[in-house]
Amino acid sequence: MPWTQKGAHLLLQARPKVLGGDLEEDFVAGINQALTPNREFLVGDGITLADICFVAELCLFFNEKRSVKEIEKYGLAPILHARVNTEYPRIFAPLARLRAHPAFAPDVEPYLKKFATVGHGVSPG
Repeated sequence: MPWTQKGAHLLLQARPKVLGGDLEEDFVAGINQALTPNREFLVGDGITLADICFVAELCLFFNEKRSVKEIEKYGLAPILHARVNTEYPRIFAPLARLRAHPAFAPDVEPYLKKFATVGHGVSPG
């Protein structure tokens, strides 16, 4: 098994033990709540480190699209499941802003395009 698959497998095995089940859902729900209808950014009136870190984490969640069957085998659901857009409607706004930002688009866009054809859960585009 290649290192990336082995590493992903080990992380997947540790996820329910270390993260305790609903931590990911709590994280996404907390961000959704922080982005009240009138807030464009997590902190302040412009892009901050908080927005950048959240978008980086959200992008990493798309990695699960390649391992949905493996995740389900452990009794877990992907973080970016099919209902995430309706359950947490505000979490993708920071992603959309940074995807369009000239300082981030060259890195974020190619990364997310890798997942555009993987068919589970939410789409990166």
